This record gives sequence, structure tokens and C-alpha cells, in this order.
Amino acid sequence: MTPPNAEIDDTDEDGDGEKPVASVQRALAVLDCFVRHEGTLTLAELTEATAFDKDTVARILGTLEQRGYIVRARSGEYHVGAQPLRLANRMRRSMQLEDIVLPVLRDLVGKTRESASYSIPQGDVRIILYRVNSPQPIRDHRLPGEIMPRDRGAAGRVFLAFSNDRADATEIRARMLAVSRGEVHQGMVAMASPIFDESSQCVGAIGLSGPVTRFTPAAIARWEPLLLQAAKTLTLRMGGDIHPFDKVTGNRPSTSKRQS
Repeated sequence: MTPPNAEIDDTDEDGDGEKPVASVQRALAVLDCFVRHEGTLTLAELTEATAFDKDTVARILGTLEQRGYIVRARSGEYHVGAQPLRLANRMRRSMQLEDIVLPVLRDLVGKTRESASYSIPQGDVRIILYRVNSPQPIRDHRLPGEIMPRDRGAAGRVFLAFSNDRADATEIRARMLAVSRGEVHQGMVAMASPIFDESSQCVGAIGLSGPVTRFTPAAIARWEPLLLQAAKTLTLRMGGDIHPFDKVTGNRPSTSKRQS
């Protein structure tokens, strides 16, 4: 596990600028340990996992316990409190899925000028739940609600790759990306990345598609990091596990100067 303190060496302790606040980053790093590990954790385990000093972790735990985010058991170990559940329930009541997905799709279209979609598997098919089409006159044009073959196209390849251990899907799992050419419609190319739930199960796919004349190898290479970051962002906003993306997108926050 990458020590979270490696991510917060360039922060704004006062919170007056655009950089993240170091103390908040450290508290969130402690909470993230409970996302990665089931059950209870000891002070020593949290200290090792975060690479913070023991006194710092103890102070953070004390504050989180006071606010209901962490509970200390009689054994001295810690587990998640009720406050995160309250926040999650509030989010579910206040946010519709389209409010989470559509901004990410629009951002992708704005950066690539190609069509973006979010699909989910259902039985032997996959369904396009949300779609933002390219503003260009020649494009891959589809509508939300369209039903596609589950085993065809880039999104279909993603669902197959992350639903079993097929040997021919090793590269897709390693790159977190699938590319298809003409599998659904001749002359069109698609690329897709997985969306994970909290159990690291693939529950959806976000993709880009367009004509083969624009989806050149150079363009695909240029758009690949954009699509991977969009998949990671959408997974995070939907409450899923983003750690599978660490190997391809890194785990530093986007506000870090090293990524600017």
C-alpha cells in the first residue's frame, strides 16, 4: 500500500488556496484504511498503513471518534462509526444517478469531441443508460436505453474481462481498457473502461466511440488517460473501489502540483 503521507507533502494547512488541507488529508487517509480493510484495526495497524507517526494517528482517531466517524471497541481496536452511513444515506436521497454520470460524460465529450456513454450489463445484453453524443456531424450516434450485445463492442469486452478469468482478457484487465473496431457498427471504433462497486465488482462501463478515421492509434493513446481518469472518478462518485485503477492512473490527488 502506498503511504498516504506521500500524497500530502504539497498541501495548504490553512486551506486558503487551491491545494488540499493537510490535516484533512491525513484524517481522510486514516478513514480510507477502513475502506481497504474489513473489520477492526488497531492503532499500530493504522500507523503502519498510513506511515504517519503514532501520536498523529491517535489524535486523528480521537477527533473522528468524537464526531461519530470511528468507534473504539473495548478491545482497544477501532471500527467505522455510524456517521459515514448517515452521509451515505443522505447522498442516496439527494443524488440521482444521472446527476453523477452525466457531468463525467459531458466532460469527456468536451475534452475529446467524441461520443461518450455509460452502460450496464443485464443478463445476456448490455444497456446504454446514459449517453452524450459528439457535437461533430460525423459521429457514433446512439440514444439512452439502447440494448446492445453483451459480448460485443468495447464495453462488452470489459464486462467479459472482469466477469471471469478468461486468458484472452489479461491485457484488458492489465490496462483497465478495451478497444473494439467495427464489432457493433462497421467503420466505428470504441474504447471502454470498467466501473466498480464497493466490492471491486465491475457494475458498468464508461466509453468513447466514433469513426475509425478519427480513432487513430495516436488519438486512442491520447484519450486513454482521459477515459481511465473518468472511470476512476465515476467509480469514486458512485461509492466504488478505486484502488484497481492505481496501477494505471496512480493514486495521487489531481490537485497535486506533480500532475499539473
